Amino acid sequence: MRVRAFLFRFCICISPVFLSSCQRLARIEERSAYRDMNARLSALETLVKDAADGRDEAGASAPQFFINPMHYGVTGDGTTDDSAAIQKCVDLALEQRVPICFPRGTFRISQTIRCYRWTQAQGRYSAHLKGVGVGGTVFEFYPREKNQVMLLHAEHFTLEEMTLRCAGVEKGYRGIAICTPDNTQSAHSMFRRLEISGPFRYGIWRRFSLYDTFRHIQSRGPCVHMWFAMSNDKDDLLAMPASSWNAGNKGWFHNLSTFDHVACNGGEVGIGGGLMGSHYTQVACERMMPEPDSAFTLLPANEVPTGLWLIGKGPGSDRNRAANVIGTYYTEATLRALKVQHQEAALVINGMFTQGGWDEKWERGQGLLELDDANVIISSWTCKGTLPRHQLKAMNGSSAVIHAFSGRRAFKADATSTIEDYSEGK
Repeated sequence: MRVRAFLFRFCICISPVFLSSCQRLARIEERSAYRDMNARLSALETLVKDAADGRDEAGASAPQFFINPMHYGVTGDGTTDDSAAIQKCVDLALEQRVPICFPRGTFRISQTIRCYRWTQAQGRYSAHLKGVGVGGTVFEFYPREKNQVMLLHAEHFTLEEMTLRCAGVEKGYRGIAICTPDNTQSAHSMFRRLEISGPFRYGIWRRFSLYDTFRHIQSRGPCVHMWFAMSNDKDDLLAMPASSWNAGNKGWFHNLSTFDHVACNGGEVGIGGGLMGSHYTQVACERMMPEPDSAFTLLPANEVPTGLWLIGKGPGSDRNRAANVIGTYYTEATLRALKVQHQEAALVINGMFTQGGWDEKWERGQGLLELDDANVIISSWTCKGTLPRHQLKAMNGSSAVIHAFSGRRAFKADATSTIEDYSEGK
């Protein structure tokens, strides 16, 4: 009993000391673990920085995971011309086949950035430019000529998460934000989460394109937002090649493109050109109206501002055209919502909403659908406006089939065309 009592008293006496020692050991281990974690994070940061700079642990040249342009003389301060430094980064990225990750900043560019390379062994390939987000990474362009190209690319080009802004233009449209070389294919390119703003002559201009994707793009201000050209002529939207292998319009093609959540505001044309087999989902074109006392800068004679302008085969061409599909299309205050030309395969419109604006001037742009030697099938069309101006006009052997229509009808077909309206309440 005495031994038990002694042990009990001994435990009572040393327990505070024991607990205090345990707490001290725990704190020591915690500080040690914290220092170890900081050391590991520091080592990881060094590893990532070295990888971005192209160095291994020994300081030797090594393949990079990505390129940080700030390590190559790019400033992003909005005042220094970063053209030459960015071109240096693009050349290095093309050599190592890695993306360029631009941080937050405004990058002033006055010269054309060539974003592609061609080799006999590997063919054409292009760069991958990535920012931190719209409004965060800003490419501010200062074009000096009306058709100066700012970003020139070919196949497998990726541009995402940034703003492209046209600056330094006092009057008129100038420059092309994104462009492909003449007679050069631009297949499998991706444009994602972009804002294109300012008075560009063209936001995007393309000569040959296949399987390209345009997703979550907001374009405000360009004269022509996106144009898929039939020739190399950048001054005539409807020019056809007169010579070489694609004479007579037998060689141009823009196939199987995807437009997903694309919004165009202002200017003369939203999306247009020689497109076929393409899909348009959640596309909006707004406020494409003639400005008072100003001449159009790119539209051919007798043409008007247009939201979607889809051109199939050229006159006399034997090239077959695959059908375009419009999933959802919205247009407001646009003089001509849609023009379809030379489309043998019927354009399918699953859903379309066209309306005028808020006063008499904008109300005139309630959305005309014009068919010229083309066929269209409309599943659902809502037309909101008080001034009917032939919402549907068919000519030169066109045909239209309408399954559902809501609004005041003002359809007109010439002697060679037909309009079949199966909607209720006609």
